[in-house]
Amino acid sequence: MPNDLEKETEIKNAQDLLELLDGQREKAPSSEEFLAFQKKFERSRPGGFNEGVKDCIEMTNTLWGNRDEVFENKFSGCFDGNSLLDVWNEQHPNKKIMKQHLLLEAANAKGVQLFSPFSQTFDTKKGIMTLSYEGSDPSGALDALVKGPSIIDSNMFIEIALWFGVRAVLGNAYFNQKFGNKSFQLSDRDLTDDLLALLDPFLISETNDDSSSTLLELCYFGNDSNYKFKHLAGSGRGMNCFKIGNTYSTFSPAFEKSTGITKEEITKRLINDFNRDQDGYDKRCIDDYECKGDDKYPWNWLFTYAQVAEQSKSLANQKIDSTSFVPAYSRVFTLNVEKLQCFLPHKKSESNIAKIVSLFTFYGVDDINIIADINITEQTISQQFINKS
Repeated sequence: MPNDLEKETEIKNAQDLLELLDGQREKAPSSEEFLAFQKKFERSRPGGFNEGVKDCIEMTNTLWGNRDEVFENKFSGCFDGNSLLDVWNEQHPNKKIMKQHLLLEAANAKGVQLFSPFSQTFDTKKGIMTLSYEGSDPSGALDALVKGPSIIDSNMFIEIALWFGVRAVLGNAYFNQKFGNKSFQLSDRDLTDDLLALLDPFLISETNDDSSSTLLELCYFGNDSNYKFKHLAGSGRGMNCFKIGNTYSTFSPAFEKSTGITKEEITKRLINDFNRDQDGYDKRCIDDYECKGDDKYPWNWLFTYAQVAEQSKSLANQKIDSTSFVPAYSRVFTLNVEKLQCFLPHKKSESNIAKIVSLFTFYGVDDINIIADINITEQTISQQFINKS
């Protein structure tokens, strides 16, 4: 493994750091630990959806100090942009880099491919980052993204882990057959259409209040409603989590604890992120917004850029605690893993699957287990509905 200490001393800004990370992609061989991780998904694991999700959670949250061992390169793996800069600045006190939104910097940096083999696009009007892969091996593409170095956020983390859950049930060969050779996407805003279409019939209103392996909660906890104004460039507007049993797991490789987190610990992290001082990138955004003046602010048409900048400056010294914390938005989806696992393995055509799902929606049938019947017909589904009425 080449020594990159000399290159580390040359880092002066975020672009330099991104180029250093990009240069590591081909240097790190797959360690025995990472090869063992990949091997888990070679064959189908019936009933293994949650185990696949957990395997991905553990690998993506590998701590900085353990990455030499897990990836044979400390710069490999998945990074959350802002926490990466925190770790870098802590380890290089004389070479600190001004805080920036590294996910966006990586998307816009010329000649840097920190999402390969995924290509990236950024919709400046909607503020949405999309990663796309079009090839025959989406399993390998997901492995490459996790091996990195890659910069992702907590929403992409949720999507990646869900796809690993699907892979665990199907195995690589059928996963590639089913999802390869078409656009395979990840997004930093909500679930992508393909993933939502796959999971939507199995999202239910129940909550997961025990350690049952049949349910998995997908949670988003928003920060205080003023966060988006105080930290214009902040990535702490909210936290995407899985609830497995009675505790939560999220994407936080800079923290010692990313699994087994309580709701109180999540709230504390959000409050701490709100209470931190505005950094250089926040202040750059304020200056930029003031220059845009009376142009309408695209994320809230009631405001102009100048008004948002003024609001941000007025909040610069605001601090909150658990009693004054007002979450902007939170949501919880519960995934019925047991029924999803019954649905996934049956090798029906895409058109047949789409028809089956639409029929279930039309007739209001909630027992997806009958999809196991390879000869399922509309009459079968309607009769199931009649029997339940």
